[in-house]
Amino acid sequence: MEKIKYCALVFSITLLSLITNGQNRNLSNGSLFDGEPYIAVNPANPQHMVVAWMGYVFLNRIVIKTRTSFDGGTTWSPVQNTPHAVTDYTSADPSLAFDANGNVFLCMIDSRPDHTAGAIYLRKSTDGGLSWGSPVEVMDFNADPGKLAIDRPWICIDRSGGEMDGNIYITSMNAKGANGPPYHPYFNRSLDNGETFEPWRYADSTGWLAGSLIPQPMPTPLVTADGTFHCVYPSYVFSQN
Repeated sequence: MEKIKYCALVFSITLLSLITNGQNRNLSNGSLFDGEPYIAVNPANPQHMVVAWMGYVFLNRIVIKTRTSFDGGTTWSPVQNTPHAVTDYTSADPSLAFDANGNVFLCMIDSRPDHTAGAIYLRKSTDGGLSWGSPVEVMDFNADPGKLAIDRPWICIDRSGGEMDGNIYITSMNAKGANGPPYHPYFNRSLDNGETFEPWRYADSTGWLAGSLIPQPMPTPLVTADGTFHCVYPSYVFSQN
C-alpha cells in the first residue's frame, strides 16, 4: 500500500510540474475567423507537430492554414495558406495524419460557396508540413448525386509495417441540405500512398445501416497497430437494434 501511495504522489507532482511549465500560444493570430483546428503528432518524433485550421483571407474566402513545430511546440513555422484547388472555392474541415515514413497528409474540403461543385482533396508534405504538394481529388461533391457526401473528411493511415502499411483511409458524411433519406457514412481508400483513390463506397452495410433518422451520420476512422481499419458511426434503425 505504501508503494502505491508513493507512486501516486510522484505522478501528481510530475503532472503538476508539466501543467505549471506549459505555455499557451496563439497560433493563428487572425483578426477575423479562425476555427476548427486539428493537430497531428509524428509517431516517430513527439517533438514534431503540425496544426491546421480554417482561417479567413481577404478576397480569398476561407482557406486552410497550417503551422509546424519541431521542438514540441516551443517555436512554430510561419503560417502557410493552402491554395484553393479552384480559384472561386472556399475551404473547410481540415484533418491531418502522418505515415510511417514521416510524411504528413492534409485532408480538406474545397468547394464553391453555393454548394454546386467541389471535392475532398488530399495534399502531401515531404518536409514535415512546411510545404504541401498539389491536391489529389479523393471524392467529388456529386459522387453520390444529391447526397453532398464530402462533409467532415477525417483521415487515418496504416503505420503497422504490415502488408497494408501506407494505405490511406478517409471517411466522410452527408452535409446539411442533402437529399434523403437514407443517409450514409462514406469510405475512401488509397493503396498508393495518396497518389490515387479507389471508387468510393458506403461505410455502412446491410444489417449495420446508419438509417434514415440521422441526417449526418459522421464516421470517425482509425487503424490499429496490426493494420486493421475501424470506423465508428451513429445508427438508428429499429430493426437492427
